[in-house]
Amino acid sequence: MPLRTRPYRVVKGLVKRLPFTEKRQSLGSDQPAGELNPDIVGEIGIAGIRYSSSAAETLEVDTKALPTLEGKCWFRVTGRDAETLTRIREEWGIHRLIIEDVANLGQRPKVEFYEDQVAVFLKIPVDDGDSPAQQLCIVLKEDDVFSFAEVDDSLLEPIFMRLSEGRGKIRERSSSYLLYAIVDAVIDAYHPLVARIANDGVTLEELSTGDQHKFHDAYVELRGRIFAVKRLLKPTVDAINELKRTTSPLVDSVSKNFLNDAHDHALTYLENVEDVREVATSVVEFEMNRLSFELNEVMRILTIFSTVFIPLGFLAGLWGMNFDQGSPYNMPELKLAFGYPVALSLMALLAVTLLAYYRRKGWI
Repeated sequence: MPLRTRPYRVVKGLVKRLPFTEKRQSLGSDQPAGELNPDIVGEIGIAGIRYSSSAAETLEVDTKALPTLEGKCWFRVTGRDAETLTRIREEWGIHRLIIEDVANLGQRPKVEFYEDQVAVFLKIPVDDGDSPAQQLCIVLKEDDVFSFAEVDDSLLEPIFMRLSEGRGKIRERSSSYLLYAIVDAVIDAYHPLVARIANDGVTLEELSTGDQHKFHDAYVELRGRIFAVKRLLKPTVDAINELKRTTSPLVDSVSKNFLNDAHDHALTYLENVEDVREVATSVVEFEMNRLSFELNEVMRILTIFSTVFIPLGFLAGLWGMNFDQGSPYNMPELKLAFGYPVALSLMALLAVTLLAYYRRKGWI
């Protein structure tokens, strides 16, 4: 059965994974850049930890009364609320353009450098089939790190526990190393998704010899997933590459070395996805060629039968013409006693002769 294309299914499979952004409402020309939309209202939570090389203290943070920044601190902010984000901007001194991008979801993975701050925007993949990736912003400001998660930052909980329990090297190193640890955790979150894409590539190869509808649906699903992951990983690779090459004094040389490792991991995931895409394309091309070959074989057999019956049809049509039987020039063979058997024998001989000729030519 030939592989039928279904454009609607193809578009649906791709569009549902596009990282559409919510429309940014215009605030008017009289509003300064970085002003937050007051309609952004929601629940917001803040967890904090203040630490040194020898100790760590978990902070209870009230969104109405933010603690002062003393020593090394990491504050985890989840959710969005214009009033709270404005308070964070004013009391913790985070650049207004960073806060604006935090409030407006759908930012592409990127890194931004300011005089005393570095902001890294990443996407946390959500592999449930329909949900888009969640936005995460990490801000490095002197000795402090701030993470702004769209909805959930449970991905960062192991880092928070390592920091509070004194495991690892986070306490001993600079705040930029904590930035690296968060970036690395986000990159590691892509592993299950990339592994699933690889498994789907293997499944696609197995389905290529089975039901063509299942094969087509599997290919559309795989292509949509590859498309979505590439849109996330490619700018992520570029952002980490820019971060590891920065000359900003906020990111020290030790952290740059570790960021180089995170960059390699992200690049490897991107290359793995590209490899699966090429394999899937090759499988589809092979399957299309196979189906085309089978169709050509069918057409060849039908053509042979057609060419055999064309002269037979000619003879049948010739002898079926209604001319006057009284004239000796109008098909006298129709009056033969054995005319019908002779005609069938002639037709059979002609058909056998044609088939023998085709076989000698190697056409059948």
